[in-house]
Amino acid sequence: MMLLFGAGLSIWTAGALGCLTAMAGADVAIGLYERWVAKRLDLSEAEPKA
Repeated sequence: MMLLFGAGLSIWTAGALGCLTAMAGADVAIGLYERWVAKRLDLSEAEPKA
């Protein structure tokens, strides 16, 4: 956020892009954690039976 503000963007734009980046990072971290927990608990998605 500070780099964007220093590059000449408004504080609002820099803040918005900073928030979006943080949310994207959190989404990736949650996805990795879910995969780790599923692997740790030996869970796998069951294939649908026809």
